[in-house]
Amino acid sequence: MMHPDHKREVLAWTAHQIKDACMRALPKPGGLKARLFLRVLADFAITTDKQTEICRRLDVAPHILTSRFWRQDLPSVKRHLIQMRLVYVSALFDAGASPSEISETLRFSMYQVFTRHMKTQTGMTSLQYKRHVNAVQALHNLGQLIRLHRAQWSGFEPFPQKEVTP
Repeated sequence: MMHPDHKREVLAWTAHQIKDACMRALPKPGGLKARLFLRVLADFAITTDKQTEICRRLDVAPHILTSRFWRQDLPSVKRHLIQMRLVYVSALFDAGASPSEISETLRFSMYQVFTRHMKTQTGMTSLQYKRHVNAVQALHNLGQLIRLHRAQWSGFEPFPQKEVTP
């Protein structure tokens, strides 16, 4: 069993690595709001796998965010969230966490939900994933997802303009 302090260190290090990978993958000029969105998403990815929860925290209607991704021809918020959570899974495995610890840490409702999620998203069981994908590879996969859509990210506006009434 991982010591809680060690687990916190791993999660903090991983969040930093995810944010760094996202920033390196995005186009250099512009894209400030896209950068902010991906940084926020990296923090939220630890505690939720649901777009609706992220939208609630950001005070953005889910259909608005989905529409913005679709209009910009970007993979869904869910796809980015899943990829980020897979980085956390890999980092926790690399640090010695068990599948049940990871399930609890990433707030899956049950261990079986975590194992089903891993099989659905990766085509592997959690232990196969542990053997085949480390944190460096998972970070590379996340960077690839973002790099493939670099041009679309540069003009992305994830947050709707709030109307201010006098």
